[in-house]
Amino acid sequence: MTQPRSGNTLFEMMVGLAVMTVIMTAMLFGFRAILISTSLRHEAVVFEKYLNLAQQQAMTFQTKVWVDTTSHHYVIKSESGELLKERIIPDSITLSGYRFAFTSRLTPTQGGTFVFRAGSRQAKVIIDPVTGRIRLSK
Repeated sequence: MTQPRSGNTLFEMMVGLAVMTVIMTAMLFGFRAILISTSLRHEAVVFEKYLNLAQQQAMTFQTKVWVDTTSHHYVIKSESGELLKERIIPDSITLSGYRFAFTSRLTPTQGGTFVFRAGSRQAKVIIDPVTGRIRLSK
């Protein structure tokens, strides 16, 4: 009588490794997409908070507070030129926007949309030109 074999053959182990590699690769791409979306959302939320601070400063000191943006950086300054906040955006994210100010009445000199982009994904911060309301797009 022959004894039953125990263990796996080399071919079975190679197939198992190939299947695990495909699954891990798919998970890695999914995880990367989640990281990008989270990073975009975080930058948009921080920008929204900085804009709310700019509004508060404009109301408190009864002066204009300027917001200047570039593709990887934004600055919030008082009308006298005092730096209130500054933030450098990670290289993987770009910001498109414009220069504007909040007045002492909490309204912006112009409204519009700031767009944070990473690849094909984006997050938007919208400023209402009449009320000065700041919100994130859904």
